[in-house]
Amino acid sequence: MNRASPTISTTPSTGGPIGTVLNDTATLTGGITPTGNVTFKLFAPSDTLCVGAPAYTSVDATSPYATTPGFTSNASGIWHWTADYAGDANNNPASSG
Repeated sequence: MNRASPTISTTPSTGGPIGTVLNDTATLTGGITPTGNVTFKLFAPSDTLCVGAPAYTSVDATSPYATTPGFTSNASGIWHWTADYAGDANNNPASSG
């Protein structure tokens, strides 16, 4: 059986001053009734390549996929989210930018 190759897009919450709670939501498109987990990772402003340890991780198993309860920012700058869909029997894994 050929598995579909869905894409994942995210919509981060609006930032603000230090102390703002940051969240993200993800949408899967192009899959065949996708199930499974989406893992969100938030990286500090100093980690623009998202290669270090994430400041925050959240896993959601149901659509609409979203972080909860969110991360309270503790540094100024642009925070960076990634979202990874694990895939399932019908769908390949997918990752956001």
